[in-house]
Amino acid sequence: MGCYNCHQTVPFTPEPVPEGPPFVMRKTAFDRVTGIDDKVYLLVQPLVPAARYPRGHWAATVTIKGIPRVIDRPTGIEVFNEAMRLFQLNEEEFWFVNIWLNLNLQWIPRLPERYRIVTVEQLEAISEPA
Repeated sequence: MGCYNCHQTVPFTPEPVPEGPPFVMRKTAFDRVTGIDDKVYLLVQPLVPAARYPRGHWAATVTIKGIPRVIDRPTGIEVFNEAMRLFQLNEEEFWFVNIWLNLNLQWIPRLPERYRIVTVEQLEAISEPA
């Protein structure tokens, strides 16, 4: 990242991912969720408003064959693509909507409350532990 005034480069250091209890993967039979504003949102996308990103950047944890793996990429879509690649590489069956659900369940709590379009409770209400 560069400084606009002096054109010097400064190394980018993302905020660390918050520590907490291990993430439990969830699954759903739905492909959409009703948001805080009563609009319907598809689950097959990051439920983070444009030009925003969660604290700790887009890092997320997926559990494959009982092993948690942290994925950190520049965008939410790249995190999803890497998660899909890992599931396919390990020959695990996991529906792509469930991957988006699990990523969003990790990103939404790390967003400031005023930027949230859905709550964790709304996503948990349409899902169950995998």
